[in-house]
This record gives sequence, C-alpha cells and structure tokens, in this order.
Amino acid sequence: MYFKKERIVALLTILIIVISGAKAADDTAGRPEHLDYTTGNFWVNYTWSAGANTDSFNVSINGNWSNGSTTLFKNITASPHGWANISIAGYNSTSGQLSGFEYMSTRIPNNPVTLTNVQSSYLLYEGQTLYIRPGYTDADGDKGTFATNAACITNAKCTFNTSTGVVSWKTSGGDKNIYNWQINVTDGYGSISQWKFTVTVNPNTGRPKLAYTTDNFWVNYTWSAFLDADSYNVSINGTWSNGSTELFKNTRGSPHSWVNISVAGYNSTSGQLSDFEYMSTRVPNNPITLTNVSDRYLLNEVGTLYISPTYTDADSDKGVFATNAACVADAKCTFNPSTGVLSWTIGQQNSGIYNWYINVTDRYGSVSTQDFKVIIPLDHMINFIQPAIVNDSEQWVDARVGHVGKLIGVNATFKNTGEESLVLMITEIYNNSRNDLSSSIPPLAINKSFSYRKVFEINSTEVKGGLFNFTFEIEAKGSNGREFTYRYTNTTTISLPVIPIYKMKRANADAVLVSQGRNTPPIIYTLEANSSVNLINVSIYDPFYPDKYFNISKLEANKPRSINYTYQATTNDLSSKKCDEPFPYCIINQATFTGRIESSGKLINDTDYVEILVGSISSPASSSRGGGGSGGGGGGIPPSEDYNNIEKRELREMDVFSRTSSVYTFKSVDPVMVVSFESSTSENGIAVAVEILKNRSKHAGTDAPGKLYKYFNVYAGTSGFGKKVSNGVVAYSVNNSWLEKNGLDPEDIRMYKWQGSWVEKDTDIVERRRNQTYYASLVGNFSSFAIAGLKKPEVISVSPLMNDTLNESNATQSANSGSNLTVGLSLVMLVMAIVGIVSVYYYYFRKK
Repeated sequence: MYFKKERIVALLTILIIVISGAKAADDTAGRPEHLDYTTGNFWVNYTWSAGANTDSFNVSINGNWSNGSTTLFKNITASPHGWANISIAGYNSTSGQLSGFEYMSTRIPNNPVTLTNVQSSYLLYEGQTLYIRPGYTDADGDKGTFATNAACITNAKCTFNTSTGVVSWKTSGGDKNIYNWQINVTDGYGSISQWKFTVTVNPNTGRPKLAYTTDNFWVNYTWSAFLDADSYNVSINGTWSNGSTELFKNTRGSPHSWVNISVAGYNSTSGQLSDFEYMSTRVPNNPITLTNVSDRYLLNEVGTLYISPTYTDADSDKGVFATNAACVADAKCTFNPSTGVLSWTIGQQNSGIYNWYINVTDRYGSVSTQDFKVIIPLDHMINFIQPAIVNDSEQWVDARVGHVGKLIGVNATFKNTGEESLVLMITEIYNNSRNDLSSSIPPLAINKSFSYRKVFEINSTEVKGGLFNFTFEIEAKGSNGREFTYRYTNTTTISLPVIPIYKMKRANADAVLVSQGRNTPPIIYTLEANSSVNLINVSIYDPFYPDKYFNISKLEANKPRSINYTYQATTNDLSSKKCDEPFPYCIINQATFTGRIESSGKLINDTDYVEILVGSISSPASSSRGGGGSGGGGGGIPPSEDYNNIEKRELREMDVFSRTSSVYTFKSVDPVMVVSFESSTSENGIAVAVEILKNRSKHAGTDAPGKLYKYFNVYAGTSGFGKKVSNGVVAYSVNNSWLEKNGLDPEDIRMYKWQGSWVEKDTDIVERRRNQTYYASLVGNFSSFAIAGLKKPEVISVSPLMNDTLNESNATQSANSGSNLTVGLSLVMLVMAIVGIVSVYYYYFRKK
C-alpha cells in the first residue's frame, strides 16, 4: 500500500523522541596546562603553560580576579598556614572564548616548633629549687603548648605551666634520687619538639657544692669557696690545673661528650688539700628537626605515594626514621628507616583516608614528628560482562573472552572515598567513539557511588594484539560547597582477550508482533561460522535450531559457512521468556561456538546472544515493515567513496514489500538516524548503506550552499534497485550548540540533494530538545546529500509539507471516500509495527 510522506514523518517522530543525540561542540580557547606550584615561607608561586589559542589569562587568587594577564606565573604571599586558591582559564581575544578553568589549592607549609633552654641534666641538693623555664622558636609565630611527664607535678611543692612550660620544684629532705623526665612543645599543626633530661638530687652534707650550666658544646662548672682554701686544684677529663683562685671552669666539648671535673681546696699555709668533689656532665644534645613532610597528600586511585623526608641536626647526628603507616604490611609499600622514604604503589582497593605520621630520632632523646593525611578520594571498579541464559532468564556474568560482533557489556562503579563532595566527569572511549557521561552523573557526596552498565557489540577496528580495549578518561574535582579545592585526572583501560571468530548468530528482526490464533511472520535466525584462521571440529550449539548442532569438520579462514532456520513466535512467548531489562516480553536465545585452531590444536569457545522483543496484537498481521534488520559492514553495497573520505559507515538489511513503507534505523552514523522508502516490488535482503563523509562526495561537482553541517551518502540495494525506490525520507539531528555558534536558528537548516546541482528538499522540524533539534526531509530516491544552515529572508508562506498534505488530503478524500476504513486499519497496523521497533531502540539506547 502507499503511504503519504507526511504520515511517514509523523511515524518517524516517534522514533526520534527516543533516540539520543551527539555531544555539543566546544570551541573555547585551550585550557591552561601543567599547573604547578612551589612554596616557601609565607609564599606560593604558581606556574603554568599556555593552552592552544590563548592570548591572555583570567586568574582568581582567593576570589580576587586579575583578568587579561599574559604572564605564566602568579606569586602570592599569605599568612602562616593560609591557603592560596587559584582558578585560571585561557582567553582568546579574537573569538572572545574562555577556556575551561584549572584549579589548585595550596597551603603554606608549616614551620617546625623547636624547644629551647632545656638542659640535658640538672644537679641540686635537697632543699634547693629546680627551676626550668623553657623557650621555643617557631617561624610561623604559632602559640606553643607544653607538656611534661615530670612526676613531681603531683607534689604540692611542684608546679608546671602548660602555657609557659615553667617547672618549679622546691626539694626537701627525702627527695634524693635521679629523675628521668621530658618536656615537649607542640605548635598545634603536627610539629612536636621534645627534650629528655635528668634531675639529680643529692643529699645536703654541708660540703662545698658543685653546679654547672651548659650550652652548645661547652660546660661551665661553678663551686662555692671551700673552708680555709686559698686556691684549688682542678682536673678536667684528667688534665690538671693547680693553684687556681677562680670559682669556675669553662670547658668546650664535642657533641654528646662528657666533661668530668675533680676539684679540691688547698690551704697554702698548712699545705693541706681538702677532699675532692666530683661531677660528670654531658654536653647537651641539640634537637633533631624533621623536614620535607607535608600535612596532606591527595592521590589518584591508581598512582604512587612517595615521601622523602629530611632533617636538620646541629650535632650532625644520624637520624633514624619511623612511621605508623599501615601500608608497610603491603608488598607494594616500602619504608626505609635510614632514609625515611615511604613509597606506596596504590591500587584500586586502596581508596580512602589515612591518618599517619613519620618521625625521626637522633637516638639521644630528641624526636621530631609530623602527622599527615593521605586522601585517595575516588574508588572505581570496572569489568567486562556478558549475557547468559539461566532457566529461560537473562543474567549478566563476568566476561572472560570476546569476539568481533559479540554483544558485551561493561559494569562500572565510581565511589567518593574522600572528605569532600566530588564532581565527576567521565568519557568512554571504545569502538572508535568517545562518549561523555558528565551530564548524567550527579555530584557525589562523601561515601556515595555512581554505577551504570554499558552494552555494545565489539567492533573489529578496536581489536589490537588479540585484545579489545575499553578506556575511561576520568576527571574529578573536589568541592567544599563554595569552590573547587583540587582537580586530578586519570585514564583507565580494561582489556578483554578476543578469539579469532566472528558473530555467529543473527536474526532478521529486532521485534516481532504476535497475534492470538494467527500465524504471524516467523523470525529467521542465521547461524554462521566464520574465522580469521583455519579451524577444525567446529560446532555451533543452538537450542532453537531444530538439529541443535551446526557442525563443520574444517572451516577455512575468512570463508564463512551459514544456515538459516525459522522460529515461529506465538503468544506463549509473552509469558515464557524473561529479559534482564524492564521491557515486558522478549525471546532470548544463546548460541555456543566451539572449535580448534588447526595450526596449534588450541580449543576456543564463546557464545553469542540474541534478544528479540515481543508485542501482542489482536488485529490481522501488519503489512508494513520496520526495525533495524541485520547490520554490519558487509552485504552487497560496496563503499562509494575513497576510504579516506568515509568517517563512518553502517549497512542495514531486511526484506521489503511492494508499495509498503520500509523503515531502517541506524545506530552509529550520527547525525543520520532513520531512512525510509517505498519499493515498487517485493524483494528479499535489501541493504541500505549510510556513509558519513569527512569532505564533499566525489559525485558532487561543487560545495553545498550555506554553512555546512555534514555531507553524507545514502544508497539502497544493488543492480538497479535504486530505480524502484520512491517516497524516500531521511531523519537526522543537528546539535543546538553548533546552531548557536554559527548564529543560526533551527529553522535555518536545509537538506540538499545532488541532482547535477544541489537541490533543496522539503524539510520539517519534528522535535526540539535542549541539546538537539530533529528533522525529517522528503528526498525521493537516494544519492549524495548535504545538511547545511542558510538564513533566508522572512516571508509568509505555507510549509511545503503542509501544502502537499492539504492538497493530497483533499484529493484523497474526494477519490477514496468509500475506503476510509481500510486505510485507517492499515495505518493502525503500521503504527503498531513501528511502535514495536521504537521499543527496541528505546531498550537498546537505555542499555547504552
């Protein structure tokens, strides 16, 4: 039967509502690259490299903007522990375009606090007062907080002030002992300086009393006058100085050395020497100070944590490092106590927040510690999956192997394991295409996840070295609710081994309608054995196939062998088959291929999976045709262009019937989505090819008028079949961002067909959406085409489609007023058939 072009457009509108469009073009200036920084005391210096087409930069430092800058650095001063937050974008003055922003937040590094004015040892006698007034230095001006383990603070005669660090202890009888205590000070930002000391309290015997003071590399001994002594004999480490009248002795020593004194009084009148007083004092230890350890490390989920600490020590002591990092129990994590180097190769299971420290000791009582936090804010789990059939129901399981044409899936889960909200941007790269998921991913709160499944067929062009690769480009930005605090990128690729066979099972329909009590058109299944290498003992098992097994003793490379068989769908299939997806009814079937590679005897096997949606009607079977048919790059239509000029090509094949609308849907030749036509004869296996071109077709003599959007070719059948085609319709989409960029309205889009010159064809807008506008054009038969934008003077006219519709409607009503019932029933059946096909593509794109 014959369908009018306006009815075809209406039917195609149903298809277009479901089918998604392509991404918007982005023509901004190049994003700045290699954003990096250096820091010092109270400054941060950011540097970057210019992106493509950048004339100047818009720079924000802590919200203060500096636009039009041409320098490649920004030096910022800040207060201790302050943050220097930068946002930078490139600007192209010619186009007036601003690139995307790069972000970085850097904190001024903490300077260590250093305890001072505490000796290694103190000597006093019962009844004397121990008074220690420590000090500290801190370049940041931080307020130090003191602590001590001095047991005397439980004594009413002993006080300790945590703000000043002052220890005051009035000793008394019975306090004779040696006390080992320590004092430390912390700056509240992870730095601790500690000093251990001894307090020796001697009994008061009434003899002359020795005392000492110390500092870097010297000890000064003092004593009170001995009874009746007019001079003193003094020994320092065995070197005597006799007849001295001074009451002190100052002696230099090397780090950690001992200065031993023996002193006795001498009376020159009597020639008598008193008993000796003795004391040994060690040159005090200088504190060791840990450096080059940050308080925060932000890492990718797959990367390396590498910390190489250093230290300073005025005594030149050899430091020994320690850490509580739990990763040292992991074979991928190493820690060197001699160098302090901590190296951790992070895996996907290691995401999270870790609170660790590194310290260094000089083995003389000084310990310097820096606490730090390791944040791995994004965890992802990605794996290949494939369909399986268990108890007549579809299930998805892990995939271990694939082949060209196989239906395969990817399961992906991304979880925020950091301490801030994440803005996640993901681009998929597979089958020669890029797919941006960013608009469908909501901001991830802490500990929240985003998961999805992608389903597609393996493309032969993506199989390299026996592997099929699926790549994710991941960009994550941390957000504190006001601004982005960090940004990092990562690229992850998963690979699936591919065996040298091709798709083994196909069906001639994506959907079927069944009718109670009537024989509807059967499904034609094709089992095909094809390989790129010679195989032996080949068998394809298919439970739908009447003989169950399709066996071939030897299969030569690239010489396919196939059989066809039919399956009669009935209303019983509406309740006996179950799909994993929410579409109500489907016929699921799986074929299993086994064989051995002739050259090596290696056994190979894999499965193919066919799913056909089922709908039910109570009316007679439809005479219209719809759906995708079988697809691929083969068939009877060779490429019509040089290979280098073809950007994408897709071929679909199905049977056509005389004077019946045949609808072909396409999945991979954006912007073309649907091709429809009527044939003057019924024929089997008619292929339609769509070729998206990089440049003008070689069949066209001149460029198309207007602003070009895309050149493409459409061809139907071979051996003169194109002459039997009429009422051709092409449905396609145009990016709204392209329209806006070129100053065009949706109404400015034209479809041109090459007919010795470019001829404009009738075009209607059938759907407007936020990112895409969808069109249908009446093209007659098929040739080379161009989609272009061209503004025309505004005139008041009747739409060609509408005008034709009115004229044809009036003519039809006059000529066929007695056949409205028959036409109406046929139209209803056509709509129902196409609705079934729409359901298939809704299902297909939802899986994607």
